[in-house]
Amino acid sequence: MKEINYLEAWQLWFSGQQTNGFLLWGLQILWWGRIGKVIQLVSALAILVEIIGVERVRTFGQSIHRDFTIWQMWRNIKATLQQFSRERSALSRKSNYHAIAEQISFLTRWISFVIRKLLLVMEQGSFMFIYLLFNSCVVEPLAWTLERPYVDKVIKLVSVLMLLIGFHFDLLAS
Repeated sequence: MKEINYLEAWQLWFSGQQTNGFLLWGLQILWWGRIGKVIQLVSALAILVEIIGVERVRTFGQSIHRDFTIWQMWRNIKATLQQFSRERSALSRKSNYHAIAEQISFLTRWISFVIRKLLLVMEQGSFMFIYLLFNSCVVEPLAWTLERPYVDKVIKLVSVLMLLIGFHFDLLAS
């Protein structure tokens, strides 16, 4: 691929030629267009968060802590174990040959149920970790930043600049 400079890229674009096959600052122009789209998305999200407001962002962060907890997961596991214990004790009172077949059926049903529950707990735990990580790394710092009085104008200015830069690279890659 041929390396071109910024002005040559725009000259190619204005002449109607595809610029995707060229390199600009060591990166294919197609990738500059993709980076531009990501920058536009971040800019739009910043504007959206500004519209939503600090209080709602903070409420969302607190709801993550309330809705996804280890205690909730533990209560689900405890309820499952209690249900297993009740059904097992009801089955153990029987003492005939049909009871053996029922116990085998019971155990195979519960083994598959326990495997599904374990997978669900692992899935719940991973979602809980992702949500808490998202809250700690994105939502809380964002709410803290938006609470600062001088940030309002800076966010709007940076968002507009990011939107223009992103549009610019997206247009150049088209």
